[in-house]
Amino acid sequence: MPRGEPAARVLPGFGLSMGISVLFISLVLLLPITGLFGQLAELSLPSIGRSLPRAVS
Repeated sequence: MPRGEPAARVLPGFGLSMGISVLFISLVLLLPITGLFGQLAELSLPSIGRSLPRAVS
């Protein structure tokens, strides 16, 4: 293969669109999980223990 000309890409713009897609998917997943851990950090251990039986049943 000659080195003068790079090969044409099959999917132009794939890297950019993949990066944007991964960014939005990670934001959709990470923001609610971060909020959940933020609310759990405000609770005390006894209050978490009292709420677990209600969550399981």
